[in-house]
Amino acid sequence: MGEAGRRMLPDPFRTSIRWEKKLLPAVVVLSLLHDWKTALLFQGIPWATSLGWLVVINLFQHDGCDPSTKYAHSRNFVGRFTNWLFFNNGYHTVHHLYPGMHWTDTPRAHAKIAGRIPQKLSEPSILRFFWREYLVPRLR
Repeated sequence: MGEAGRRMLPDPFRTSIRWEKKLLPAVVVLSLLHDWKTALLFQGIPWATSLGWLVVINLFQHDGCDPSTKYAHSRNFVGRFTNWLFFNNGYHTVHHLYPGMHWTDTPRAHAKIAGRIPQKLSEPSILRFFWREYLVPRLR
């Protein structure tokens, strides 16, 4: 988040962000100094893995979408498992339209706008989408 974005936040959040920016690097350095192998195993690998997954999931949710439109800027994965696993982030159009909405409210909000989202951008399964769009074309 940039400085302009931070200024718009209430003071307790700005204070929290300042503390996090100081404490996180300190915890990482202290963990590495204490036991670098354990730190890499329990901090480094999960951190790198989660960042990689974040990039992949964002690619799936935005690849081939039209960012200039209100309802076709994101792909939605509407399956129960995907949304259970990713805290309803599969309802990605709602996530962009209402970024502050609590994740438990996104299924209802998605249901209200689902008719406006192009059908090709609603996928029942993230795994089937990955198979169809990324693996099968490479196997041919």
